[in-house]
Amino acid sequence: MPSTIETTLLNKPSISRSIEQFKIHFNNIDIQTIKFPCVEGGLPYGCENVNAIPTVSLVRSYGVIINSFYELDGVYADYYREFIGKKEWHIGLFSVYNRDMDTSYRGKEPSINKHKCLKWLDTKDINLVVYVCFGSTNHFLNSQLKEISMGLKASWKDLVLVVKKKREDREKGLPEFEKIMKGKGLIIRGWPLQLLIFQHKAIGAFVTHCGWNLTLESVAAGVPMITWPIAFEEFYNEKLVTEVLKIGVPVGDKKVSGYHSVAILLTRM
Repeated sequence: MPSTIETTLLNKPSISRSIEQFKIHFNNIDIQTIKFPCVEGGLPYGCENVNAIPTVSLVRSYGVIINSFYELDGVYADYYREFIGKKEWHIGLFSVYNRDMDTSYRGKEPSINKHKCLKWLDTKDINLVVYVCFGSTNHFLNSQLKEISMGLKASWKDLVLVVKKKREDREKGLPEFEKIMKGKGLIIRGWPLQLLIFQHKAIGAFVTHCGWNLTLESVAAGVPMITWPIAFEEFYNEKLVTEVLKIGVPVGDKKVSGYHSVAILLTRM
């Protein structure tokens, strides 16, 4: 029985490919394109959804400037140049070029005094402090806090830990954590002094959820990573860091990891 599919111009290629795969069974399917009311919907002319806006700009552009460098993602750079057919300039990492700027301010007001943070770090030996930050959207479970603190204690490492601004339902484990890490841990609630911490000589390792911005800043500072991805593309970023670039070691997500795993990884760093 003949059938007709109505779709928009942006969706037609993907639908056509799907039909081609089953053409032997469905050879009477016709595809008709209709005009999507993009302007009436508040989108640029020719754009069918918000996700397509960068694509439209890219098609019209001569090339792109990227905050990265070839040695970090050369495979993707080659793919972009050969298959997309656009010029590209890798001029990153910006974190390196901005090294001489004020490192105490980075987008938001820091939640800890710059001098207090530096004073604490200055009392520590070179490369013996672990920086732990899981980004602005993630938080620690009480059980995770306990395992991290016990692992750090077993490894004889000091710690800078970033947690969200105080919320009682999320900080039940912090008093016990502070007790275990007394004299060895600095807790920052809220926005950290990111670049200042990364660039300090006492920082020897970075425990991260593998968010891309934090990964780039760690690379720029030359700090090895202990990877602990939580969601989304973070698992791909971890694979790049641990298996391709080999500048970090994974906590592991195949099984539940306790403080022994944390201690062993910290000892390796």
